[in-house]
Amino acid sequence: PVEVVQFGWRIPEAALRRLGSQPALRMDGAQPFVTDEGNFIFDVPVGLIHDSRQLDASLRAIPGVMDHGLFIGLADHMIVGGADGVREL
Repeated sequence: PVEVVQFGWRIPEAALRRLGSQPALRMDGAQPFVTDEGNFIFDVPVGLIHDSRQLDASLRAIPGVMDHGLFIGLADHMIVGGADGVREL
């Protein structure tokens, strides 16, 4: 997800498209979903991320982008549990 300001939201939408994605404005029924801060959310499929820090920088450089759902630099490793057991990445 990418959070953008309501005013001029088409500008970050176009920039996200130029990055090669197909952003979809998150809806709440017939109206756009509005965050507690009064912003809109785009659901932005990006596929496999090869360089998360570069994507972070590219998203933050877009005028109107307030935040995104990438969590960069918060953990050194990850523990994943599933039907096949537990893996440490």
